[in-house]
Parts: sequence; C-alpha cells; structure tokens
Amino acid sequence: MKNRLVFREGVLEFDFTGCVHAEPFEEQFTAAQPHGMCPIDFLVEEEDRILFIEVTDYRKGIQKKKKNDQNQFKSPFDPKMLVHQELVPKARDSYTYLHLMKRDRKEIFYVVVIGTKDSVEGHVLNLSTVAYYLRGRLEKEASEEWKKKYVTGSFVISPNQWNDYFPQFSLKEIII
Repeated sequence: MKNRLVFREGVLEFDFTGCVHAEPFEEQFTAAQPHGMCPIDFLVEEEDRILFIEVTDYRKGIQKKKKNDQNQFKSPFDPKMLVHQELVPKARDSYTYLHLMKRDRKEIFYVVVIGTKDSVEGHVLNLSTVAYYLRGRLEKEASEEWKKKYVTGSFVISPNQWNDYFPQFSLKEIII
C-alpha cells in the first residue's frame, strides 16, 4: 500500500497518492534557505516527468506581502510582473536546486494554479495572458534564450481546471 501524499496550500488540498515522490518543496528551504532563492510550493515526481507546482489564490482578496518583500509587485493582476518577479524566479531557483542536487534527470513541467474571482479590487487576471508571458519568460530572461531549456512545458490553470489536466491527482477546497 502506498503512502498518502496529501499537502495543503491555503484552502487547497492536493492528493498526490500514486506518484513516485512528492514533497512540499518550500520545506527544503525553511531550515537553511540558500540566500536569494525562492522555491515553488510542491515538487511531484512521476515515472516520466517532474511537476513543479506553484499555487496562488486571490479568491479571498489580494494577499498582503511584507513591506520589505523583494518579490512584491504593484498588482498581482499585472500578468507580466507576476511572471517576471514571482513565477519564473521560483521555477529557475527550484530547477537550480534540483540540478545542484542531481535530481533533474526527468523532463520538468511547471504548473501554476491560480485561484481568482472575476474581479478583485477592480482588477481582472487573465490566465491565458499569464500562460503566454510565462512560456516566453521561461525560455528567455536575458538578451538571448537560455542554451538549455530547463522546463519542457507549462500550464496556468484555475483550481477548477485541475482535474482536466491531472485526473490522477485530486484537488479539493477545504472550507474553513
């Protein structure tokens, strides 16, 4: 019998039972976080690929960031800033960690789960626009494209779309 691999991020509970390995990846960084590195929320290893999973939930309003948070940006509803200042650095830092630990032997797919209402404080976040910027930025952050493609593909989805993309793993909302 396999261990249940259930993790929570906010009010979202993910069940990765049946995968090869899963971990709340942020916990790798809590005791002795390498300076300047910011990890994704979960790492899930399947037989043929690794999933980087990042969860951001704006359904209960804009999440407040600490005043001195270096990842702070004007509005989470600016897709370009969200991608440039938060999502891509987390993917790059997480990949760097896996590479240095010699754990990057499978294709990596980046899954961003964004919970959003139609409008929060008058702003709307279009997930397909986030996906567009994310794909481009994962391949090119500097003046030229990366020589090594470190993420094979990316998905930007809502919690309601999770089962369409990943029916092998469940996602449910925990009512608090």
